[in-house]
Amino acid sequence: ERDYFLYIVRLCTRLKALVAGRRIHEQLVQMGIAEQLPLAKFIVQMYLSCGSLDEARNLFDLLPSKDVGMWTAVIAAYAKYGRWQEAIKLFETMESRTGPAKATYFAVMKSFASAESLAGARLVHSRIVELGAENDDLVRAALIEMYGRCGSLEEAWSIFSSSVAGDGGPHSVLVWNAIISASFQNGQLKGSLELFWKMRRQGVRPDSLTLATALDTCAASGNLHEGRVVHGWITMKGLEQDVFVGNALVDMYGKCGSVEEAWAVFDNMKEKNWFSWNFMVEAYCSSGYSTEAIQVFLQMLQEGVKPNAKTFTSVLVACGHAGFIREGILHLVYMSSDYDVVPIAEHYACAVGLLGRSGWVKEAEEYVKKLPDAEAPVWDALVTACRIHGDLDRGRSAAESLLECSPHAARSYAVVAGLYNALARSDDAARVRETMTSKGLTEERVTSSILVGNTTCHEFITADTRHKRIQGIHAELEDLGQRIAKDGYAPDASKLLMHERAEEQRQESLFYHSERLAVGLGAIKIRGDCPLRIIRNFRMCADCHTAIKFMSKAMGRTIILRDGSSQLHRFVDGHCACRDYW
Repeated sequence: ERDYFLYIVRLCTRLKALVAGRRIHEQLVQMGIAEQLPLAKFIVQMYLSCGSLDEARNLFDLLPSKDVGMWTAVIAAYAKYGRWQEAIKLFETMESRTGPAKATYFAVMKSFASAESLAGARLVHSRIVELGAENDDLVRAALIEMYGRCGSLEEAWSIFSSSVAGDGGPHSVLVWNAIISASFQNGQLKGSLELFWKMRRQGVRPDSLTLATALDTCAASGNLHEGRVVHGWITMKGLEQDVFVGNALVDMYGKCGSVEEAWAVFDNMKEKNWFSWNFMVEAYCSSGYSTEAIQVFLQMLQEGVKPNAKTFTSVLVACGHAGFIREGILHLVYMSSDYDVVPIAEHYACAVGLLGRSGWVKEAEEYVKKLPDAEAPVWDALVTACRIHGDLDRGRSAAESLLECSPHAARSYAVVAGLYNALARSDDAARVRETMTSKGLTEERVTSSILVGNTTCHEFITADTRHKRIQGIHAELEDLGQRIAKDGYAPDASKLLMHERAEEQRQESLFYHSERLAVGLGAIKIRGDCPLRIIRNFRMCADCHTAIKFMSKAMGRTIILRDGSSQLHRFVDGHCACRDYW
């Protein structure tokens, strides 16, 4: 009978069925077995998974004996939901009951790292120092990782630089992995790669995690050259068949827009897991090779590999790119019935994008309204469809719903303002911006970066004048502007961001946006047979998209740009792989 209740409680946990879980708990209380282990442990976990911390704590406090796993689960839940003081207080209570133990600290460090609780991280660090265990390599690596995930790279670096390995030699690969990963997670991409090569110079052999992080850094920075160098070292050391490393290579080449090299690695892998297949499907999808993405997906099914939620996201996007509306909707239906993958907001957003790409904005709106509880990504997708197809009425309604869903997300206000700007509703756009400002919300600074000479990354902001070649960049853009104007390009002020004066609009059309400055530098500094590879942290505006299509044809070269929409724009001969929908 107890096994039966264990099964039901665990099912409630998996489904986050709080009401049903409460009823089971009440029944167990009446039977007098609610506080028996391991049943009580699973009831506590059920309440935690459903976000009912107080109910979990009430039962937790009644239990006469608690293992480290139960203590850390409750501490982690408090930290996850921002109840830092309670998490710290419970940690201190646990210490007084169980005594200081290294195993306990590892679990608690992981909890505070997951919750990004810097206050908790500093507390557990101080306890470890008191215990005298901070010079253990495992502890040191865990501390660096914890501070990195809590956003304090300075404290992570302090631990790394002020300590030595236990035998007085170089740091172990564990410690190197921790500081390389911390640098990567905190946006220090160049520093992360420099640490990787410094590690090699000190004679420390990278493991698969080190190599995967280095490749992730190359992918994030768009540094294809450095990725190829790391790949060469991997091949030289015979590590290419490590599935973890192989997956990272496929992902790196895919994110850098080199699908041919991604496929070459993938095809050569003797062992593949669902990560491998997902990365390959995503590589083709993001570069606009929709048919190839769907073919890899079908091959994946033939190989008996079960797709997951991420696989279906890429497949739905690929169907949208290819205009396969019927097939996309069928995949959305079959993912739950045939593969036990429950659709989430991201999948419904893909379905809206699928309809939007085909101009079926009315049908997309009707689809969203039929969803029981449409979330922000779904409304975001509908706003995008309305923006691209110029549907103001539906766009206004979708915009209101988006802001209701995520009133504290700066991105939502930026998306809505972009809609109104694109539809020449500057007053509405200004009102949205004012509301965002009044809420104390600020957007991240828009930047675009381009790699020149394989190692030097040049970053531009809007209206940037800091670069030493800025006059040459402006001259190049002036020349390009004249050439593309002859080919039919005309700036569309309605597609630009919000500006008040005609002079500012003129500047923006040629110089203002960061991605155009990056193109200008690339045209000067990178030889003509090499693609320009640019990374922008925000979705590019429609006017820049149009201009860069014309520029690619005028210059006769490929421009690959990854923007904040996670779309890889491949501009070739006046066309973009996204088919003007992003």
